[in-house]
Amino acid sequence: MVKGRPTKYVNEHYFDIDSKRNSYVFGALVSCYIPDSRRSNGIIIRARRRELVELIKKELESEHAITSDTREKSSYWFQIMNKNLRSVLEEKGLGNNKKERRFPKDIKKEYLDHFIRGFFDARATIVNKHDLTSIMMGSFNENKQFLSE
Repeated sequence: MVKGRPTKYVNEHYFDIDSKRNSYVFGALVSCYIPDSRRSNGIIIRARRRELVELIKKELESEHAITSDTREKSSYWFQIMNKNLRSVLEEKGLGNNKKERRFPKDIKKEYLDHFIRGFFDARATIVNKHDLTSIMMGSFNENKQFLSE
């Protein structure tokens, strides 16, 4: 394997076309995306909900395997080595850490609700309180500037 070169297929041009679906996926990625600090081309997609990770994997046409992690809180993730996809995500505002992230300026207004739904779906969890009711809770760990935009 040549250092920094992709080893499995992923559609690195997925975000070239505007649609409801890729706006939703991008919204989810804002919460699930982790740049691999050990590798400049690496991207990790991690979430508690396996179906969300599977959806992102399917949409990106990724051939990468999904791994489960059961330390403390269970999560699912896959890792991509693709410099072009990482560059596209960085250009769209996904910085190396959440303090640097910017709200994307190029999402069309007709797709904005799909972006927000993807963002919320990636962060929301269902919590059952005393077997009486289910409460949806969101934990938004983005910077204040991102959230205010």
